[in-house]
Amino acid sequence: MVSGINSISTSSVSLLFGTGHITATGPTSSAVKLLRDATGYTDDVMRTGNAIGTIIALASEQDKKSTLFQMKNAVREYGANGEYTETATGQGAFSSDEEMALKTVMHEQEEAKGSGPNAARAQAYLKALDDGTLQSYDMSDMGVTSTLTKTIMYYADGRVGGERVTFDTKGKDKFIADHITIDTDGMMRDTKTGKYASIQQNGTEFTYLVY
Repeated sequence: MVSGINSISTSSVSLLFGTGHITATGPTSSAVKLLRDATGYTDDVMRTGNAIGTIIALASEQDKKSTLFQMKNAVREYGANGEYTETATGQGAFSSDEEMALKTVMHEQEEAKGSGPNAARAQAYLKALDDGTLQSYDMSDMGVTSTLTKTIMYYADGRVGGERVTFDTKGKDKFIADHITIDTDGMMRDTKTGKYASIQQNGTEFTYLVY
């Protein structure tokens, strides 16, 4: 049985993007800034519609906020010609909860324009997002843990020469076996409910979505 459910309530969503005669000037302006920062185009607001308020709701209702991965206590190693590497190991996200939610909904909107199983799944995601039934689970509460090791390579003059990122993730295979089935169209389904399911990774943070 899936536990630790964190769903978006209909009341929270309606207060954020407005239904009926409710106006949501504050959250909308925040969403516009978020879109501008993430995509560079405020016109993208027109493409997200009411989902933009839900993005803010989704991010604001998370039990724990993403902590961005930083190269703290990095270990430096030098090569024979003065080049060097810095390696740090830890946990953290690559982007904020808001940025991740924004990227996801914009991707799903593009998928939903098509046809076939992927479009049907994306349409189900957007419907669940809009009506407040999308369920989000922190997989660290469900036996999935991950550690990130990041190595940045430098030339002798300090210029960045590249980077390497690896993950040590435990519990994911068991989680998939326990909670997910693949239907005849190749789509992931939540075994318990039969609804669409997906796993979202943001750095070392994994989220299970059911819709």
